[in-house]
Amino acid sequence: MRAGLDGALADFRDSRYGRLSVTVPRLISAGHVLVATGGDSKERDALLAGIYTLTTRMLIKLDDQQFGWMAADRARVLSWRASGLHAMQTALPPVTTALL
Repeated sequence: MRAGLDGALADFRDSRYGRLSVTVPRLISAGHVLVATGGDSKERDALLAGIYTLTTRMLIKLDDQQFGWMAADRARVLSWRASGLHAMQTALPPVTTALL
């Protein structure tokens, strides 16, 4: 899952948006399955927060404010649940951008 997110982030940086249109929905689905299956909940929440942060960034690029706000809020909640400072620092800039 982490490798998939890292690859999607590389696609975002390299402006391969067509690939992301397929990858991001799959990552979201897989992330929710991972969260539901158990294990280290903080690590899973942080990973799903990263996926929603990427989703927020994509939606901002597409100028979709309503869905961008929803994805940003999910990233914020998941980061908070993960209680990781790094997760919160990663999620907050897209949340702030979505609010503007």
